[in-house]
Amino acid sequence: MRIYDFCCSMGWIFLFACSAAAATPAGYTETEVDWRNIQLSTSARQTWLQNRLENYVYDLERRCICPHREIRVFVIEGQVAQVEDKQSGEVITDETELKSFRTLDEYHQWLDHLWRRGADAFMVRLNPHLGYPEEINIDPTFRMVDEEIREKIVSFRLLKRMK
Repeated sequence: MRIYDFCCSMGWIFLFACSAAAATPAGYTETEVDWRNIQLSTSARQTWLQNRLENYVYDLERRCICPHREIRVFVIEGQVAQVEDKQSGEVITDETELKSFRTLDEYHQWLDHLWRRGADAFMVRLNPHLGYPEEINIDPTFRMVDEEIREKIVSFRLLKRMK
């Protein structure tokens, strides 16, 4: 089973926290955020937009009727470059398959779209320091079953090119 096959019919991708970075892309290493290099703004979202982070890795937790998966998404130069299924160890680098996953900038765009479209319930919590969407709870239509969107980013780290 491919990572993208586990998704609900709506195609939402939710991921889970993982421990080791066994599949870190070649030439990169994970690092903590160096707060001296972060430009803080008056809002969390503006902080994210101001800093334009392009190399990072994040883990998400998906909560829906779908099977639970532990997945890690690697973003390099602003593009999803690799995804790791932590349960199976499968690493995806195929460009066609990677289109099923989002960068954090794409998450902001997607959430803006969902907000404009309207929903019966809409709750997004941004990380207070970096402004990426940390928790998403959206119910587009109360009357429909199993189309709810529940995601939580449980880990975020920068990727640094090794010298």
